Amino acid sequence: MATGRLSAKIVGRKSLHKDGGEQRMSGELLYHRARREAASLNPAGQPLGWDSLVAIAHSLDIRVDVGPLQHDVSGMIIMRGEESSPRILINEQDSPMRRKFTLAHEIGHFIDRTSVAGDFEFSFVDYRKPGDYDLHEFFADEFAGALLMPPGRFAECYQSDGPISTARMFGVSVPAVHKRHERLIKQD
Repeated sequence: MATGRLSAKIVGRKSLHKDGGEQRMSGELLYHRARREAASLNPAGQPLGWDSLVAIAHSLDIRVDVGPLQHDVSGMIIMRGEESSPRILINEQDSPMRRKFTLAHEIGHFIDRTSVAGDFEFSFVDYRKPGDYDLHEFFADEFAGALLMPPGRFAECYQSDGPISTARMFGVSVPAVHKRHERLIKQD
């Protein structure tokens, strides 16, 4: 699917307290919720390409644009109320793998705020450098990992073929594969 070009100013970022993701939401661990939400958008657990992610965003009425952003920003999502359409902005300077993960991450922010928290006015800016890592960021990262690298298929591929082949299969970076493997071992 085609995406538009953009110019954007950086908007504010809301945050909560820091936590390792063990936050419970209605008796459910946050990472379980993120995985469940991701699985609902990719029930077959298939590797997803850019066009599939854009189609998922469009199915949620999210506009996706790729264009120039500040050099230290990978992407952002902006939603200004229930009556407005959310917009995801992705930095065109990033590699295709980075853009793909950023898009999945921003969709995760949308799911977190609208489905989990019932919030329809928010903005998140995702910087390339380490910084505040709160529950919103944890949910979005876990959601993106689960959407792009579904647990069952990921574990099977990782065990049989190793991290490099797994990265190729899912169209993600080797560091993303290592991080996903680390999280799955730690959380399960």
